[in-house]
Amino acid sequence: MAAKDLIDSQGIVISYKLPIAQAFSELLEVTDSPLPTKKREVDDITTVKSTHKETAAAGVISADDLAYELLMISGSVQQQELDQYFEDGEMLDFKVVLPDDAATTYTFQGTITELSPVRAANKKNRFKLTIAVNGKVTKTTTP
Repeated sequence: MAAKDLIDSQGIVISYKLPIAQAFSELLEVTDSPLPTKKREVDDITTVKSTHKETAAAGVISADDLAYELLMISGSVQQQELDQYFEDGEMLDFKVVLPDDAATTYTFQGTITELSPVRAANKKNRFKLTIAVNGKVTKTTTP
């Protein structure tokens, strides 16, 4: 029997804003929404006298780039705004809220590093919006 506290992928809200802005704007027309990751590299510290491989945590915690997919909407003001942020290299604040009872929320800063068309003959046009995560990803929940 499946757990009853599984989180649905439908209903995720992704928002962004300039750091100086007060209110977030919801990212519209999202068809694919990865969640932020955290990872730490390890360093191989195996010596010539070791009989097994040894590693140690190395460096800083980082997050992978996030590649969202959005429907391409003709004349979309928001998509033009995102393109301008891309052109200007603006750092943006992002917030991802899951549709669970705990309102699990990820917040982070990032820069748009790619806006590219995704075209397939059997689908509506989309574009990939890739964000390079900058700094710490914070995960919060409502108790």
